[in-house]
Amino acid sequence: MHSSNLHERCLTNPVPCIVNTTASSRPWAWFIVTIIVAFVVLFYRLGALPIQLWDEARLANSALEMAQSGLSLVTTYDGMPDHWNTKPPLLIWLMSISIRWLGPNEWGVRLPSVVAALATVGIVFTFCNVRLKRPSIGFVAILVLFLGNGYVQTHAARSGDYDATLALWTTGYLLSGYMYMHDRESKRRLWLLLCAIAIVLAFLTKTIQGLIFLPALLIYAVTQGRMFEMLRSPAVYMAVAMVLLICVGYYFAREQLDPGYFAAVRDNDLLGRYSSAIDGHSGGPLYYVLYFPLLFVSLLLAGYQFWRGQGERRQISVFLGVVSLFYLLVISLGAAKLTWYAVPLFPLSAIIIAIGLDGVLEWTMMYWSSFKAITKGMLVPLCLLAAIGVIAENIYLLQRKEASDLSDRRYLTDFFLRSSIVQSESPKRFVVIQQGFAPSPDQDSAGYYGPTSFYVKALRAAGHSIAIQSPSADISPDFDDAVMCGAEMRDAMTARVTLDPLVTDGECGIYRLMAR
Repeated sequence: MHSSNLHERCLTNPVPCIVNTTASSRPWAWFIVTIIVAFVVLFYRLGALPIQLWDEARLANSALEMAQSGLSLVTTYDGMPDHWNTKPPLLIWLMSISIRWLGPNEWGVRLPSVVAALATVGIVFTFCNVRLKRPSIGFVAILVLFLGNGYVQTHAARSGDYDATLALWTTGYLLSGYMYMHDRESKRRLWLLLCAIAIVLAFLTKTIQGLIFLPALLIYAVTQGRMFEMLRSPAVYMAVAMVLLICVGYYFAREQLDPGYFAAVRDNDLLGRYSSAIDGHSGGPLYYVLYFPLLFVSLLLAGYQFWRGQGERRQISVFLGVVSLFYLLVISLGAAKLTWYAVPLFPLSAIIIAIGLDGVLEWTMMYWSSFKAITKGMLVPLCLLAAIGVIAENIYLLQRKEASDLSDRRYLTDFFLRSSIVQSESPKRFVVIQQGFAPSPDQDSAGYYGPTSFYVKALRAAGHSIAIQSPSADISPDFDDAVMCGAEMRDAMTARVTLDPLVTDGECGIYRLMAR
């Protein structure tokens, strides 16, 4: 009789039935290992890659200019108000502070994103440990989060872009909203306040994209019977008023300081990027689930939990599945398809998948006694082995991207400009000869030199007098020396001037312009 009752309790609430020595004990040990993995993945050779084309370069230049001029609501590019990138300045502020602390380099540009990713790791792990009493779920969720090239390498955690910081705030306000609806009544005001603050920060990071989850959050509140309670709560009205005041107030203040800004926002963020493909970045409605199959897996697992799950694990999976599906539908229906639009989904899908894997393990241990005996001694070593595998994968992806950049003559110039040769041994006055990365988004006929411009501005701040120009442009008589990389640049210049190498390093060098 006792055995039968125990079995029934395990079917309705199986969490306590798992052997404590495998997964549910020693939460601090799990947390320490999780943070070690996160530190290695996020900080290992953070400055290996040069500043990347488009968004990172654009933001890096704006942050460097703001670091030199002081914090402002108005972001600039080449000294002019930036109406091509119309996002609010929160991330630019953080990057400019980081640059003033660490210097105008890759670490200074990328540190805010890395810190945001590290904070996301902490939030995800803590949420899983507190709500499920299963620190191993939090650990596995972080491993899933770090898998592949979605969250870590491209445009996110290790990049000076908006998306890792945005994912921190959206994850924060979604989990705070969940806690508001499911925690003790005495703590609801705290969770409501944290939710409102995170919503504001998400807006100040990436405007409309930071608010896409909100309708889904309200839909979930309706399904939980919380809507009438919220409508009767003065605290909710105060939180809504705070969010609206800050968001609308930002647009008003920016427009006063920078006339024409709101028109650019309307054409860019509110309409342009959703109704039309940007630079050919288009795709079908299944673009994101085909590019990131784990998103589809997480939705399937959330559906299974809705059908057969029980307790808190079912509740969390269904909640995250609802908000994820809503967000995925919104970005999938947009004309522009960019992989980093899916970044806010990754922490949510990682939690769902980790819960699903824990359920599979738990079910197997419950009904297969020999597997339970094996797992008791092998689960922790297997988790550590998986962590090593995730770290190795990220190192491999970094090395592959570094090799790709080294094969690009334009990035090769940036590698050379940040080298000790140029930093300490170059002439104080020289011109950088380089083909533009792409046509300028500002319709500048000279082309777009964003990544190289960052290094040039950093060298100018160190006392150098430098300009950038294409090999076809006339060289100003103010410059007697030039930096160039690759035989193509040298051949183009040799047809016009005589080059006397002053110092060379591989395919790059500093040359004296002997005759015109």
